[in-house]
Amino acid sequence: LTSAFLMKIKSLFIKELFWLSLIIIIFNLNLLWISTIILPDILFVFFLSSGLFFLLKFIKKFKNYKDLYLSLIIFGFAYITKPIAQFLPFFLSFYLLFFLYSIKRSFNFKLIYISLLPIVFSFLIASPLYLFNYKNSGKFKLTYHEGGHLLTVVYPCLVNKTGCGVADPIEKRKALNLGQERINEIKDFNIIYNNKKSRQIAEAEIYKEVFYELIRDMNKLQIIQSSFFAYSKLMLHTSLISVFEDHKKSYSEFKFNLKNFKNNINFYTFFWIIFQLALICLRLLQLYGLFLLFKIKENKWISYLLILIMIALIFPTVGIGNFRYRLPIEPILIFLSIIGIENLIKEKKST
Repeated sequence: LTSAFLMKIKSLFIKELFWLSLIIIIFNLNLLWISTIILPDILFVFFLSSGLFFLLKFIKKFKNYKDLYLSLIIFGFAYITKPIAQFLPFFLSFYLLFFLYSIKRSFNFKLIYISLLPIVFSFLIASPLYLFNYKNSGKFKLTYHEGGHLLTVVYPCLVNKTGCGVADPIEKRKALNLGQERINEIKDFNIIYNNKKSRQIAEAEIYKEVFYELIRDMNKLQIIQSSFFAYSKLMLHTSLISVFEDHKKSYSEFKFNLKNFKNNINFYTFFWIIFQLALICLRLLQLYGLFLLFKIKENKWISYLLILIMIALIFPTVGIGNFRYRLPIEPILIFLSIIGIENLIKEKKST
């Protein structure tokens, strides 16, 4: 279904290249890898792909508001599937406000109302979760995982000057101990929070509090540097490593082999280098595809939308360079690849 919607997105802009586009979509390593694991990630990508199709259809044709409403409902389901989509409704509202203004050339109630729909739809769809957590803890929270994620995943990565793909176990343990010490300081913690859900949410809030205290004490240049390298890893590391890990091969081993290339070259390292170089070329192709969209006046707002969605989905991964966190933007990257390839083929035919 995800592949079908990605093909539909392609068809909005390109009528040719059916089989080539299908091959690019089906053999995307990140999508293939995540589809073999029992996680909500592949469902999340489905909601993002289908929602993106209906939204692009609305923007490109600007005829049927039903496409907009349907896309926002689907994005609402994406919002409750993975916490990484927490900023998406706000970015979509921001986009719709300026997109509609560029067409209507006036601010009015209808424009503001439609612009707020991404936030309204997402919160309405998520309202049962908010109410359930409020009933059990007294706090309107979508998830109780945020605090633990910040303290035990994001912080240990930010401590590393080059970010990380997987949180350092020593720093992770230190951060977790700090959070646990703060909990132990609260007298009768288990009595005050007398059910599992309320304890989990209370712990998450404490973990978040400790995380921000640690961040305030960190060198800000360190945070910027770590985030930069983490985002670079996220975008430029091939997900082939996930396959090799099943054969007891690690990324650190490949780095060591690369430094001692003449003496340590083997089948796995050679394949890893080939796929790594191919991924870098693919990123250049995707930048080319984005540039081509910008060049066409009627696709300018399409380009803005794709950029905003990518920012909304990778911003929460600050400090984490794991390719798995690239998964939500893979549908957009695939689309940009097809745009780039289509133009290269046209240029070759014209010469």
